[in-house]
Amino acid sequence: AGMDGLAIVWQTTARSHESDDLIRATRDPLGKTTAQSLRALGVNSFGTAFVAADDLGQIRMFASDYLPPGSRPRPGPPPPLSLTELRFQVPPPDKILPRAAAVSPDGRSFVVAGEDGLFVWLPLQLRWQPSPVRPPRPGNFSRYVFMPTPSPVLAVNFDPTGRWIATVDTEAIRLYDSRDFADSSDGTVNLNGGCILLVTAGARRL
Repeated sequence: AGMDGLAIVWQTTARSHESDDLIRATRDPLGKTTAQSLRALGVNSFGTAFVAADDLGQIRMFASDYLPPGSRPRPGPPPPLSLTELRFQVPPPDKILPRAAAVSPDGRSFVVAGEDGLFVWLPLQLRWQPSPVRPPRPGNFSRYVFMPTPSPVLAVNFDPTGRWIATVDTEAIRLYDSRDFADSSDGTVNLNGGCILLVTAGARRL
């Protein structure tokens, strides 16, 4: 991710690359405003799902090599890597100043850390077994849930199962159970600072 507002995706295979490899996450579809840089970029461990957030607070999710439900891959050699934007509900840009982002290993859950808390997208039916061959499907996601945090989050990530969300803030390293987000009926949940793993004022990364 660079100051020009682009993120470049590399794939470590012999497949060729096209312009779709550039996630133009800061381009306003209406052409009225232009962000200057990406503030957060998350990718799952299998390279099948991405989340990008810019300095205007715009959030976009992507799937690589996405196949609509019921369709089959084309026969023959794999085509060039392609990225499909997933139209999930996102908060208004003026509601969030992104600081960090992450995607669960199976590509089905997303989290973006803002100035005041976490915005979390979870599947409607939570499953804890990673499925690297299954890209995310728009119909499998709920609306985002917002959770206030005690301090601004500097880094965020999922554990290998996709169940636990770990954060680093200005006071501590905390752990949240993503199942607790599923209980929200109004789009917000307060987990009272989660479980503190380590009290530290110097951590910046996970």
